Amino acid sequence: MALICAIIIMLTLNYIISKNIQYKPGKVNNKESFYRRNPAFTTFEKRRHCCLKVGIGQDSHRFDFSPGKDKKLILGGAIFDGCFPLDGNSDSDVVLHSLVNAISGITCVNILGETADKLCLEEGITDSQVYLKEALKYMGDNKIVHVSISIECQYPKISPKIPEMRRNISKLLGIPENCIGITATTGEGLTEFGRGKGIQVFSCVTAI
Repeated sequence: MALICAIIIMLTLNYIISKNIQYKPGKVNNKESFYRRNPAFTTFEKRRHCCLKVGIGQDSHRFDFSPGKDKKLILGGAIFDGCFPLDGNSDSDVVLHSLVNAISGITCVNILGETADKLCLEEGITDSQVYLKEALKYMGDNKIVHVSISIECQYPKISPKIPEMRRNISKLLGIPENCIGITATTGEGLTEFGRGKGIQVFSCVTAI
């Protein structure tokens, strides 16, 4: 729905601009004159030929039920105390991993895999926030404007931590919290994730 609304707004503004700017012979400053009278359109005119891009990312991890583990369960940078951690070489933040993959869908540069393995296994960097920042380096002139995240698991309870997760992701991406939507579901227990074996996350990133 957010994507459809954005497209409608862009098309509407484009129509308004085309109707209000009249290029006449000899009037070389006609366009500049219009923007001086209507400054709100300036930013849009600069971006109206840009390409709207959408990246979709998925990641999943199984729980590590081994006893005596010091590892914490971390989702979206938020620590879930008293919960089993996710299995993996890094901190296994499956939410940030899915975001990294979604950004890679926009930049066409894969970070999870060779790059993340080098950071984790060779340099000892297990913080998934570092992988996310690495993915953002390839965004170029593209600007992330909205993120939607869907979490599937039976355990733990996600809702109480959503505000903290949104704050963390807001700081990492440099966008307002109200541009970050996070939902959670058990999926009626139809998958291994909904039956408590692990956590699966899908992320959708919109950029202009």
